[in-house]
Amino acid sequence: MLKLITLILLTTSSFAADNGGINISGAADMTYEQGLNQSSSAKENFEMRSAELTLYSAIDHNFNGVISLASHNHEGENNFELHELYVENTTFIPRSTIKVGKFFLGVGRINRFHRHDWHFTNTPLVNNSFFAEEAAFDSGAEYNYLLPTETILNLTLGVTIGDDFSHEHDHEEEEEGHDEENEKAKYPTHYLRLSHFKEFSTTKGMETGFNILRKKNAHGEEQTLLGLDYLLKNRVGKRNEFILQSEVWYRDSEEEGVKTEELGAYVFNEYSILDASALGYRLDFLKNLTSTTEQVDYAITGQYTFNSSEFSKLRASISHGFTRSFGNTVNKDTKAILQLVFILGSHPAHVF
Repeated sequence: MLKLITLILLTTSSFAADNGGINISGAADMTYEQGLNQSSSAKENFEMRSAELTLYSAIDHNFNGVISLASHNHEGENNFELHELYVENTTFIPRSTIKVGKFFLGVGRINRFHRHDWHFTNTPLVNNSFFAEEAAFDSGAEYNYLLPTETILNLTLGVTIGDDFSHEHDHEEEEEGHDEENEKAKYPTHYLRLSHFKEFSTTKGMETGFNILRKKNAHGEEQTLLGLDYLLKNRVGKRNEFILQSEVWYRDSEEEGVKTEELGAYVFNEYSILDASALGYRLDFLKNLTSTTEQVDYAITGQYTFNSSEFSKLRASISHGFTRSFGNTVNKDTKAILQLVFILGSHPAHVF
């Protein structure tokens, strides 16, 4: 894989003459976790959590292409793998974007972004449980259409093969005991997202999204996910003065006649202070609605972020997670996290 990366970098200049140039972006995400109580799940080591190499460019006058390779740390080992590989078109159908390949599914808020672009370090409880530690991804096609209405409405429709979903990096388990995960899914995964954007001023905007996703794996387990995502942001220049972000998800799953209903949500709020700093907090909630234990998982996270520039940031967080059952606290997990993220080259811009 390293030879492949080297070959891509060495041949970039020759390709540039044909298609106008290849943009190269490198992103690094490093973390250190320290447990603050005896039952903490903190790794208590300095981890090279991920490194990403992304190449993106116009292929010709009709198509754009993206190739993303990523290395994720698992038990001290880093191996590069294909992260995303897709081609997209914005010219065939007016007001539309068509994407074909392997990509993060276009649902919710943080699932549509790589982890180094998140406004916080650790994954919310509901996203980690319903999707994966980083994101849900698969191979297939996605269609985005900007509706011809006075208000800004965008419709996203996606169909993927369904053989892959949770973006996990436990390669050893995949090799040893998860052969069933490689079996063909019963039906393609399909999803819909309808979003509305409201502009309050040249710096402030709000986006609200409604999501539906259905999937059925090789063993007949069916899942239906319903979600709402919300973002209110005031961005002045290159700095976010204020962010309010939230997702609420409901999952209905059934396997071998056993039905499970789950509900989860998070709310994140951040304020800019001084010139390059921000203070934020996040509240998490996750509950199994069909469980007889009345178990509810909670988490509270406070953070400080120093943005040296738009290409680097240092973030310190303290999170406290706990589980309540029958009115009693049965588990606690308190940890401190230090994160360093930096970007090399030209990073792709996000819509909002």
